[in-house]
Formats: sequence, structure tokens, C-alpha cells
Amino acid sequence: MDEWSSVYNSISAEHNSHLEDMWRILSFSYHDLPSMLKPCLLYLSLFPEDHKVEKDDLIWRWIGEGLVHEKHDRSLYKVGEDYFNDLINRSLVQPVDVDDHGRVQACRVHDIVLEYITTLSLEENLVTINGPDTQHLSNKVRRLSLRNDEENAISQEAKSCLFHVRSLCVFCHAADLKLPFSSFQVLRVLDLEDCSGQNIGHICNLVHLRYLRLGGAHCVEIPKQIGNLQFLQTLDLKQTKTKALPSTLIQLRRLVRLCVDRKTMLPEGIGSMLSLEELSEVDISKHPNLMEELGKLCKLRVLDMSIDTWDRRQREPLLKCLCNLKELQTLRICAADVSLDFMLGNDWCWTPPHLQRLTAGIGRQIEHIFSLNPSSVWSEFSPFSRLPNWIKPALNNLSELSIVVNTLPRKDLEVLGALPALYSLDLHIVKACVKQRMEIFDKSTDNAVQFRCLANFKLVSRASGLVFREHAMQRLRVLSLSFSIAETKYVHGDFYLGLDKLTSLKAVDIGIDCRCATPWEVRHAEVAIRDSINSNPSHPILDLRRHFERDNPWDITREIPELEIIMQELAEVAILGPWGGNRARLHGINVAPHHLRSVIIRSGMVIDSLAFTYCDHNGQQETAGPWGGSGGREHTIYLDTGEFLCNISGTIGVFGSLPNVVTSLTFTTNICSHGPFGVRRGHPFDIPMQRNGRIVGFFAHAGWYVDAIGVYVNLTEEEDGLAKFGPWGGDGVRSHDIVVAPHRLESVTICSCFVIDSLAFSYIDRNGQCRTSGRWGGPGGASNTISLGPSEFLTGISGTIGQYEEHSNVITSLRLVTNARSYGPFGETKGTPFHIPLQSNGCIVGFFGRADKFLNAIGVYTNHKIEIMQQLQAGLVRIGPWGGDGGMCHDIDAAPHHLESVTICSCLVIDSIAFSFRDHKGQKHYAGPWGGCGGNDHKIQLEPSETVVKLSGTIGAFGGIPNVVTSLTLVTSSGRYGPYGREEGIAFHVPARSNGSIVGFFAQAEEYITAIGVYVSTQ
Repeated sequence: MDEWSSVYNSISAEHNSHLEDMWRILSFSYHDLPSMLKPCLLYLSLFPEDHKVEKDDLIWRWIGEGLVHEKHDRSLYKVGEDYFNDLINRSLVQPVDVDDHGRVQACRVHDIVLEYITTLSLEENLVTINGPDTQHLSNKVRRLSLRNDEENAISQEAKSCLFHVRSLCVFCHAADLKLPFSSFQVLRVLDLEDCSGQNIGHICNLVHLRYLRLGGAHCVEIPKQIGNLQFLQTLDLKQTKTKALPSTLIQLRRLVRLCVDRKTMLPEGIGSMLSLEELSEVDISKHPNLMEELGKLCKLRVLDMSIDTWDRRQREPLLKCLCNLKELQTLRICAADVSLDFMLGNDWCWTPPHLQRLTAGIGRQIEHIFSLNPSSVWSEFSPFSRLPNWIKPALNNLSELSIVVNTLPRKDLEVLGALPALYSLDLHIVKACVKQRMEIFDKSTDNAVQFRCLANFKLVSRASGLVFREHAMQRLRVLSLSFSIAETKYVHGDFYLGLDKLTSLKAVDIGIDCRCATPWEVRHAEVAIRDSINSNPSHPILDLRRHFERDNPWDITREIPELEIIMQELAEVAILGPWGGNRARLHGINVAPHHLRSVIIRSGMVIDSLAFTYCDHNGQQETAGPWGGSGGREHTIYLDTGEFLCNISGTIGVFGSLPNVVTSLTFTTNICSHGPFGVRRGHPFDIPMQRNGRIVGFFAHAGWYVDAIGVYVNLTEEEDGLAKFGPWGGDGVRSHDIVVAPHRLESVTICSCFVIDSLAFSYIDRNGQCRTSGRWGGPGGASNTISLGPSEFLTGISGTIGQYEEHSNVITSLRLVTNARSYGPFGETKGTPFHIPLQSNGCIVGFFGRADKFLNAIGVYTNHKIEIMQQLQAGLVRIGPWGGDGGMCHDIDAAPHHLESVTICSCLVIDSIAFSFRDHKGQKHYAGPWGGCGGNDHKIQLEPSETVVKLSGTIGAFGGIPNVVTSLTLVTSSGRYGPYGREEGIAFHVPARSNGSIVGFFAQAEEYITAIGVYVSTQ
């Protein structure tokens, strides 16, 4: 096609002298065509300039007009495909949308060629264009292309010319034309880009029609008389919003292609349409008996289906249907929220002999995953937990595979490599196997993963463990990779991919997610990739793109970021502790302290009592204590001007009949150390402070002795009550801190085995921006992520510090405590314990620490000004839970605003629950499924204006568990759903307020739901 452009450019310089030469060249090319290709080429003059013409649509139009002649050993479609490819190879049409096999899926006619064939078609009366430049129709029109939007009707004089029209194309600019369908007596092909303004009832009288394509932005109702079109081969309604097709559709016994929107309801009895070869895009969950009907379509080659909701009773019909479709060549399954693990094939064997293309994903295919919303890039859901058993080397014709799986173990990778005809592979892996590389070896090795025909490979995996070894994938030409820098570094430790081993590689497209990664990790990954490409003897073209750089909290100018805090005077103090027992009376102060003046300790074998003096913010001196008994010897510590208390340490142990008392105390100021007082025995504790905080007072549990001690901390150098405590642990390794001041903790990820290997967390800053910090530590250990619900806050941390291998002090275990529950312990509880409790007026909002191969020390950021229940979105109330106290606690990680759907699995009890909701920003979130895998699925899809106003149910004993949720019923503003399960046991109900609604859930669950609670919005 570049040759035609060159001719055109030369003509623009010397128009008159070369015009005849150009037409002569085109004429030679046209007259050199075989006779059957000439009308096929001229047919393309129906389409406007720069119009993209889909291959399949064009072939079926040719067939409808009778331009394709059947051969004894090839179908009409295959012959038409040969015609199409011949025109491409002769450069008479331009290829568009070339697939991984190099097959052209659409074409476009160059302006020069279009001008030539349009002129030729008009001369031979084959195509007539009714546009702004051609106001009048010629006699005996054969093909009519309507593009004129200046007239709203076709004249009576023009109607007499329409009796011979065989193809009619009405483009969107001519949509308002009032078409006299009764005049098109022998019409075979009809394409209405926008039929919303047409009376399509008259179309049903066009009895010679072979091809019918309708489009339009409005809902199009197909009349019952559609059954009159007995010769119809193609019915394309994908671009309409047709809700349902009439029952008379099944009378179209010659229909080969039926293309509908996924929301369109099909009629009963579609199994009688035995000529059907292609069916798309149908939602099988809307048709209870559809799979049984489809199983009768023995000629079906292409099946494109989606599954929005699922009833387990449909499983067996679906499996039987697929087994009956012996001619199936293309299968596409879209399952956004439905597990297809019942298709894994553990007790089901399926080997489709002609299957060539298989797609199983969570949505319609997109060109690049990073074009999605940032929160949707890394899906947590996959239709298949692993590769189905029926995907095996016996599928001799499978050449294109696109699939989403949860994990891909080594044995499944070997199965993919053994597929004999696999040419294109699009693989999306949701979860990476820790420290397990996806290695591709030469076929001559014992560990060979062959992929002997693979030419195009696309891999999407949050942590890319892909490594190509010597002589791997020797036919691979195009490679596309998408992965997260931070996840890959964490799981696999480096970014070596072995791209230099792919000797046939021509193009490499790599997209990297920069979120949570340090700038030097991003640079390290890019250098590793570029070095590998530069070492490749084929010198492939590399397209390497960064994504979400602006969402990265790291300052690229500093290797070890430090917290930047706005300095301001505050009158409030933070409260930390207490450490020790809680049996004795709690003592505190009534006036906020500003500066500590003196401390009085009485001690013998333990700390008998504590008293102190301090100044408030007005300079007034206050006295507190003594708290405790009168025994022991008195010790007084006076703090000079400029001296302040920055650290307290001590021990807690058994004394007499008391299990926990403070046995010793040591006070450290910015000038010197005082103590120890008492006798050091029991568990040690330590309250270190940073330079930006100072201890200004105490509170305690005390009776005859001091059972527990806590501190008040002056925050005069902190921002809005933000305090920094710690760290606890060892010294001498790399320090880690955050960049932006935290306001609320969102999640914590701990990797542990024998010790705490690493720590990572996400938090919200004061501007509402979500930020991520870490991973601090090494790559080992099993990962555990704690996602805090919108009403859940971290209120305490405890753990142990001990020796591991050659490291003297590392964090060996951690336990996190929130206002709702406890998590852990993670690691092994060996060594010296430590504990970081908080009072009810504050919570932990972030961390800092020291780490190298392991987590050596941990410190916390606290915010004493956060009132926990005030952290919820305005008008959001957490109620419950109702039920037992067994099972794992589950909660959501974003404040819900509107409930969209609820999926309940139940039989005798409530087995599991899952739901989707939108937050106040309109972002969609998914929760669950929480519970076991039993029961039948019931999905409640709420309309936009529909709200849940009441939840009721029963709680009783089942299977040895004293309390599980045995039934649930939801009442909405539109109706009632349920009951699900069996109504046995104690009843409960949760009505929403008159102006409110239930917008989310939290629960406890194991094999069943043991307890359930709700979030209620009063807005």
C-alpha cells in the first residue's frame, strides 16, 4: 500500500501528467484479478473513507449477496476467507487488527483505491452512493450506500429505482432517513448503523434477506415477524440494547450466526436451530435451560458466553453441553465473580477435538492491564484456581489460549509447554508461588518446558518469576510482560528474566508497576531488563514503560527517607502504657502535664510506690501520688533546668501472691541515668522516646505495690498529636522510616517463619492519600496481611526479641491487637517479651524500624487525638455481630456507602457470604466469600435505587458447633430475599433506621458463618 501512497504523492506534484498513469496501474491490478474477486473488491466501495471493515462481517455480506462460490471440500466461509486474504496479499486493501498468528481480522481501503473502485462501481451500476455529492439515484441500483444527512426522506422518484437493490448500508449520518423498506423487493444484505429512528417491523417482509445487522443507542424491540426471514444467515444485534428476542426466532432454521448483547434474553427452544455455527455474547446465567439447548447444536463452532451469577444446578448441564459440542473451535468464557473450579476436570473428562481458541477470564480482553483503574490492575479473583485438567497435550489444535488462574505450579507450566500447536499464550497469574521461579528450559534438558510453536507470549503476574534458560522458546517473536517491582523484589529477590536467551525475539513490551517500590529498585529492574535485551543477539525492540510513579511515596533524592513533621505547640499529651498487671486501682492525674520536675520512688524487692511533681502549661506546679504502699526506701530524682526524662525501663515479675508487679525501674534523662530501683527480675520492658518527645508524667495501677506503670508524653514538637515511640529490638542495621506523616493505618503485611522476616504496611495521610511503606527486611517467610476495617484500629503490639543464627537481637514474634480482635502471634515466641499498649484515646498509625535480612527493631507512630469511633465516615454505624465467637474474623477495608450485590451460599445453614459495595468516592470494592465452599449460590443484585433496610435470621447449633448462623433474610426497599438456609434456633433482626440502610457486613466464619454484623448508613 506504500506504493499507492508514493504514486499519489508524485501526482500531487504533476497532477495532469501522472493522473492517467495512476489509473492505468490500478486498472492493470483490477483486471488481473480472478473473476470471482472483482465483485468482492468493488463491494468495498459501499463503505466510507477510512472505514474499518471487520473480516467476518465482510465475508458473510459476500456470502449473503452470492459472491462466494462453494467448493466441494471447503465451506462458504473458508472460501470467503481465501478471497479476503487474496485481496490483502495483492495490496488492494490495507490490513488492520492483525492477530498473534499474523491473521488479518479487519481491513481498510486506501483513499486512492477507494476512489478508483467507487468510480468503477458507479460506471458498472454495481454500487450507488447517496451522499452530499451524489444527490440523485441511478436506475436499477444494485448496492446502495446511504450517507446523506441533508435529506430526511427518499423521493418518490428515487423509490422506483430501489426494486433491484441487493445490499443496503445506512451509516449513522443518514440514520434519520425514512426508508421505504417495501421498495426493497430483493434485498439480501441490510446494515443499519442506527435503527432507532426506523420502523423495523417492515424489515420482516424482506424475505430474501441473508444478512441483517442493526445498531443504535436506544433499546430496539425485535418484532415477532422476524421468523418470516427464512433465508437469514447472519443476525447481528450486538450494538443494540435489545432486552429479549421473540420466540419466533427459532423459526430461522438457516441462521448460521447469532450475535447479541450479553444482556439480551434468548427464547426457549434455541436447540432446534441446527444450522447455528456462531453464538455470542450470551449470558448463560440468565437462561436456566440454555445449556441443555446448546448441547443440541452439533454444528456450533464459536461460543462466546459470560456468567454473571451462578446456580450450582447449572453445573452438570454446562459440562454435558460442552461435551456434546464436537465441532467447537472457539470458546470464550467471561466469569467476573463466579468460580469455574467445577470445570477443573477432577471427575470430568473433556477433549474437544477441534478446539483452536480458548479464553477464560474475568472480563473482556483489553490491550494492556495498566489501562485499567489503578485499584483494579491486580485482580484478587480468578475463574480457575489452577490450570484445568482437560487442558493437555491431547488438544492437538489448540493454538490460542488466554486464561486467568490463581496459581501456576511447575506441573501446569509443563502441560502448557507440551501443547503441540500452541502459538499464542496470554497468561494471567493472580498469586505467585513464593521463591518458585517459572523457568523455561531447552527441550533437550530433563526439566524441559518446550513451547515448540509459541510465537507470542503475554504474562501478567504481580510478582514475575519468569526466567528463560539457554535455547528456551526458540520460536518466540513477541513477548509482553506486566508485573509489580515491589512484589517481584519481595517474592523473588531480583529482576533477572533471561531475555538474552530468546534468540528469535523481535519485540518486547514490558509494563512495570512502580507503586511501593523504592526509586533504586525501579532503576535496578530497568537496568537488569535493558542489559539482558542488549545482550540478545537478535537485538529486539524494547518498549519499557513505568506506571503509577506518582503513587509512589518515596523521595527519589534520599535513600533513607525521614519523617517530615510540621512543628507547632500543642497543649495535649499522648498516653502510652501501662506495662504490668491490672488488678490494683488505677491512678492518674487531672491536670495535663507540661514539664516533669521530680520523681519519688520507694523500693525494696519491688517498686513499692511512685510519686512525682510537674508543671502544667500555665507554669503551675502540681503533685501526684504517692501511689502504692509505704514500704521500701525512698529515692528522689530532681530534674534540672533543661533536663527531661526520655526513657524508662524496668522489669515485671511475680511477688508473693501477686502475679505481676513492677519489680524494678530505671529512669534515663537527656543528661544521665537514675537507678535501677528495686530488684531486676521477671520480664523486662522498655519505653524509649525519640528526641521529639519527652515523658512529662505517669499513671499507674497500685495497691500495696506498683502493679503497672504508664506515661504521659509531651508532644510539643509533633503534628496534631502524632508521637513516635521506640524502636524496640537490636541495633547496627539499616534504618527504615516513612516519608509522609501517617493519619490512619490501613493494612499490615508480616512475613514470618522462625522470626519476623519483614514488615510492610499501608496508611492514609492527612490529605486522604493512600501510601505504602516497606517491605523492610528479607524475602523469606510466609506472608500474612491484616486489612483493618473502617471501624478497626490498631491499639497494641506485643512480641519477643531474641537471637537467631548469628544475629543477636531480632524480632522473633509479633502479635497485633485492635479494638476488634487479636492477630498472631507471627513467628516463634522465643526471647525477651515486649509490649506496646495504648490507652483508649489513641491508636497506632504507622511504623519505623531497623531491618536487613530480618526485622531487627520496631517502633510505632501513634496519634492520641483519634477517637476510634469518630474515624468512621459520618453517619456510618457498626452494629453486631450476632452469633457465636468461633472462626476467623472478617471485615472490610473501606467505609461502605452503597451496597450493590450480596451472594449467599446456603443449604442447612449459611455456608458463606460475599458482597460488593461502593465507597464515598464511587470506587467499587469486593468482600468475601467468607466461610466454606458448601451450599448453593444465591446472588442478590440490587438496582441502583434499591437499598437493604432489614437483615434477619436465626442462630443455632450445627455439626458440633454450638452457634452458627442457620438462616438469613434480606428485606430491601423493593422486596424480600430469602430465607436462605433453614430457620432453626434463636431469631435476630436488624432493622435500619427510617432514613438509613444496611451498606455492608462483617463476620466470623470457618466452614460456616458463625456470626454476622452490619454497617448501617444513616444518611
